[in-house]
Amino acid sequence: MNFKQAHPFAQAQPPAPANNGHAAALIKTPGRLPLEKAGTESQPRFQYKPLNPSRWSTLALWRENSMGMIYRAFFILAVIMTLGMPILLWQDNARLAAYRAVPEMTAKEAPPAKPWLTSTRQHSLAGLANRRFFKQAKQPKPASPAAPIPGSEVSDLQERYMLQGILMGEKPQAIIQDKISGTSLFLSPGEILGDFKIKQILPDRVMLTREGQMFELRM
Repeated sequence: MNFKQAHPFAQAQPPAPANNGHAAALIKTPGRLPLEKAGTESQPRFQYKPLNPSRWSTLALWRENSMGMIYRAFFILAVIMTLGMPILLWQDNARLAAYRAVPEMTAKEAPPAKPWLTSTRQHSLAGLANRRFFKQAKQPKPASPAAPIPGSEVSDLQERYMLQGILMGEKPQAIIQDKISGTSLFLSPGEILGDFKIKQILPDRVMLTREGQMFELRM
């Protein structure tokens, strides 16, 4: 008697599939994951494939070509700057020479001022000149010269001297008689007559000074 058939807890096993070289039987083991194929080892789910060598060569070629283009561009730019610098210098020198050749405008060549501008400017300047922006200090008026004292009021002048005549000309002279000596004196401005000095000779009188006072002697 078969033990698996006689035992009440025995379970019937399913028939094993035929092994034709393409499929493998799954073995159920408690506590383990089933294997994909019998007789094969488990492989990782994700695998990193190496980059194709042809792609590396393409990147290196592109990088080499780009650097070559950059070098060529810098070289062409340097050549252009080297060739263009003399042209720029020549243009600057030409502008400087043209600026120096321009004649300066003289006063004769200056355009005439417009009459209405000139009149307005003169009017405004005259108005400013007439205005008094600052108060001027009051200056003392010069003292009027004191009236000359008549010779008739001075005893020593009236009793001793007498005006006989006057000679008018470029150098006027006064003829004055000394009553004490009886002689006639011909005196010019600036000469001395006793205590008096001849100040001025007029057609009808002679002006005398003494100690800052003015006297007159009439004929």
